[in-house]
Amino acid sequence: MHNGDFKDNQHEGHPGYIISAIRKKLQCSISTEPNLVLLNAGTNDCVFNKDIPNAHVRMQGILDDLFKNIDGVTVLLSTLLRNNNDTVNANVIEVNKQYRQLVKDNQAKGRKIELAEMNNGFIEESDILSDDTHPTHDGYRKMAAVWACTFDVVEKKGWITSPNKVDEQKDGNNMCDPDVSNFKTPVKTQQGGQKEYTDGEYKHANDGIDQS
Repeated sequence: MHNGDFKDNQHEGHPGYIISAIRKKLQCSISTEPNLVLLNAGTNDCVFNKDIPNAHVRMQGILDDLFKNIDGVTVLLSTLLRNNNDTVNANVIEVNKQYRQLVKDNQAKGRKIELAEMNNGFIEESDILSDDTHPTHDGYRKMAAVWACTFDVVEKKGWITSPNKVDEQKDGNNMCDPDVSNFKTPVKTQQGGQKEYTDGEYKHANDGIDQS
C-alpha cells in the first residue's frame, strides 16, 4: 500500500486488520529486508475483542518472522494508544502489558527490539478523535515524537545497521513491486484537527477487512 507525501511511501498500514491478518501481509516488506521496522498493531484486536489473552502470541509470530528472515533488523514495537471507550480500553491495557513483557523477553534472546511507549499519559484523552480510537492531528504529532525518541535510543545502542542489499528478483511477483498500480489507494486513515491534514473520516467496516 502507499499514501502520504513521502517520495518512498510504501507501507503495510492495512485499515481494520488484526494482528494475524497483518502477519499475512508481511512477506512483501520482509523481502525488501528493511534495517528498521516500526510496528504498531493490535488496536483492531482490541476493538473487535479478538482473543485478547493471546495477543502477545500473535505478535510474537510477527516478531519471529522479522528476526528470522531479516539479518540485522531492529524493531520498534509500540504499545497501543489509549481508547476512550472503556470496554475497548480494558483490552488495550491488557495487550500493552503483554507487549511490554514481550519486548523484555525478546531482548533477553539478544534480539534488537525496543519498546515505543505510546500509553504513559503523554498522549491524552483529548488527543483522540470522537471515534474513541484514532488520534487527532496533535495525537499523530505526539506519536511521531515517541517514534523519534525510541529511534534515538536504539541508535545510541548502535543497533541501526546499513540496509541489506536485496536482489530485485527476490520479490517474485508484482504484489511487491513498488509501483503505484500495484497498491490500493487512497487510504483514508486520518482526520486531524487541521483541514490540510484531513484525508477523510476513517470508519471500520466488515467489507474488505480481513479478520482471520
